Amino acid sequence: VYVPSSDALNLLKREETVIVTRVGNENHKAFPDSQMLRPHVARIGKTADGRQATMTYCGLTNLGMAFELENLPDGKEVELVPL
Repeated sequence: VYVPSSDALNLLKREETVIVTRVGNENHKAFPDSQMLRPHVARIGKTADGRQATMTYCGLTNLGMAFELENLPDGKEVELVPL
């Protein structure tokens, strides 16, 4: 669930760290580290040409990485899931 930044200020602790990303010309989105620890993988949007943008997060290194995924040859989207 995405909330406006004005609402997020009331939902997060001031010291909460977030990973900020932007897909294409969309607004920036912030993902709290504490929320990314649970799934480790999150779809964060689609690019203008229809590729999915995905973010992964490693709780051991506190490293978040966002990248675009090409669709499979049959046109289906790649589905990433935590192991």
